[in-house]
Amino acid sequence: MNKCAEQRFADGLVCPNCGKKHIVKFGNARGKQRFRCKDCDRTFTPYTKTILADSKPIHRKL
Repeated sequence: MNKCAEQRFADGLVCPNCGKKHIVKFGNARGKQRFRCKDCDRTFTPYTKTILADSKPIHRKL
């Protein structure tokens, strides 16, 4: 994870949807690690619900 994700999850992985900590790895999507919450059954990446969620790499924008 990058510094942004490390800072966001400094206290451990937390589901951005329900706030619970019952998280398991759930494969990869476009080179990013995906996680699944065992409580609400939703998947997310470390960038879900952040400004970086749908951003492209900077070198592709130039």
